[in-house]
Amino acid sequence: MLIVRPYGIGTRAATGTALGTVTAAATISITPSTSSVRINSAGSQYANSISIAAGYEGQVLNIHNNSGYPTSGAFIIPTGKAISLLYSGAAWRKLSITTTN
Repeated sequence: MLIVRPYGIGTRAATGTALGTVTAAATISITPSTSSVRINSAGSQYANSISIAAGYEGQVLNIHNNSGYPTSGAFIIPTGKAISLLYSGAAWRKLSITTTN
């Protein structure tokens, strides 16, 4: 399990300024203390099952899947694509997903 914690946001609805990176794995746990996370290749195929901890109301999180394999779990992100999420009503909600690389 990988955990990303590169930047503290605090308790207000805001986006961080740092880019967090993780390496592809069976399970990827994202602690949304950054505004953007990139999933990098591990050189082998993994399930890339994403779980995302609770955020702050109004927080935006972008995840770019650069692993070479689609993700699974909380959100399906095809390889080479990115997703934008909004934390609202105690849940992460999909705002958009890229349609081009």
